[in-house]
Amino acid sequence: MINHSTFKCILFNCDNVLVDTETVFVSVLMDMAGTYGVEMEAEEALKLFCGRKIGEAIEILEKLCPQKLPADFEHALGSKLHDEFRLGIAPVEGAAQFLTALKLPYCIASGSTREKIWLSLKLTKLDKFFKQEHIFSCCDMDNSSTLPAIFLHAAQRMGYFPEQCAVIESSIAGINAAVAGGFRVFGLGNGMNTEALEQQGATVFESISELPMLLGLTHI
Repeated sequence: MINHSTFKCILFNCDNVLVDTETVFVSVLMDMAGTYGVEMEAEEALKLFCGRKIGEAIEILEKLCPQKLPADFEHALGSKLHDEFRLGIAPVEGAAQFLTALKLPYCIASGSTREKIWLSLKLTKLDKFFKQEHIFSCCDMDNSSTLPAIFLHAAQRMGYFPEQCAVIESSIAGINAAVAGGFRVFGLGNGMNTEALEQQGATVFESISELPMLLGLTHI
């Protein structure tokens, strides 16, 4: 177990770490893809598209699609996702309990827009755990294209060095960014991507209930 004094601050991604957007995303993506001739088993789709940004997922989809996707596909997908999130989004199991018990400083560092982050938190009733000033979005930064920047920015604003922080992520891109920034990273797996996340440098877990032990948080 890691000594409890190792970490002074926790940086969470929002999507698929606190809020289960992954299930909705893949479901909507495959429903729309079916219109253009792409058929895939749910398990295969989850393995292929989990942790992907919309642009990345569409690039993969275009290679699988027997016909050309329309120019407005990404816009239509974004609109559909927004509607579905309002209807069926849920917190990741155990997230609320973990945040309730967590006594270390913590924040969100995400590549999503601030509006999407706050909407996701409100729809899942997790907004009560976060101050607006502790939500950091790549979209608020001039150098958002530099992957580690959002984590470095969030840590600095919270008052800590990277080595004092734990980053909780679920995507390969996010894990790569955090590792590049000098952070210790814990990756929430889905049972099918453990090896892929470990290869990027993450300590993988499959349930939020595992985090207290992994982080050495004796008070939870």
